[in-house]
Amino acid sequence: MLLFFIFWSKFVFAWGDINVEISQSELLLGESLKLQIQLDTTTIQDWDISIGLEWIENFQIFSQSQGYNFESINGQAQSRLVYTLDLRAIQAGVFTLGPVKILGLEEEIIDDETFEIQVNDSLIPSKQEEEKEDMNTQDTSDIEQLKPDRSEKFPLIGFIGIVGICITLFYMFLQYALFPKNTKNNEHNLEKETISFDEEMIESFQKLEKKLGEISSQKFFRKYNILLRKMLLHYGVSDALTATLSEIKKHPDISDNAIFEVFKKSYNHEYSGKEKTLLTRKKYIEKAMNLLKK
Repeated sequence: MLLFFIFWSKFVFAWGDINVEISQSELLLGESLKLQIQLDTTTIQDWDISIGLEWIENFQIFSQSQGYNFESINGQAQSRLVYTLDLRAIQAGVFTLGPVKILGLEEEIIDDETFEIQVNDSLIPSKQEEEKEDMNTQDTSDIEQLKPDRSEKFPLIGFIGIVGICITLFYMFLQYALFPKNTKNNEHNLEKETISFDEEMIESFQKLEKKLGEISSQKFFRKYNILLRKMLLHYGVSDALTATLSEIKKHPDISDNAIFEVFKKSYNHEYSGKEKTLLTRKKYIEKAMNLLKK
């Protein structure tokens, strides 16, 4: 059996723990595998060491490196030396990495841990992949067996589907042929919706008019302005319900809006704190009614 040694001469330490790690347990032929050997040490000595790898005949060392760091914990010096080897398998197969021997003067440390490495040829799938593929094939076969034969249970399903498509196409043709008529219907429905909104607002102002003698001037104009805001929103002012007077003024084409002209005056009455007569408030109701009747 080939015994391979890697020699280092460094400030080395009285041995503590040794730890061996590999980057992967399965790889393709030609890929690299990292083997990392960590030595935790305590006492510094000028000592030559070597690492023995008796199983190395199945691998080539592609590159190697080493590093170390020092630190002091509670006055005690501690260090870790890290040796890293990039290994490439010579041939495909299953190989065992380990154990690793650390030799220095008369002291020898052996890490008994071993690793089984599967090296696959790039054109041959691994055993795990073959098993997975067999399982997928079996699952697919089972699913196909479980599928009901719809052609036996529902012999007319294809015919019904074709009839459904034909009906849908005929309906679409009728919609296209009657499009001008539908447009007129939509305009008529829109007119109905507008009339319905105006009637609703007129009813709201009439209810407010009945309460003229029961509420204060400020409360009247607050309710009055809420109704005007709804009208502004309905006729295109998107933020009318929450915006201030100055913000509504910035809306395009608002200066020619008759509703806004009334709203400007009633807005000032709401925040002026001055009590307005019943006659004045009634005139504002009439202004709103006239706007809705136009």
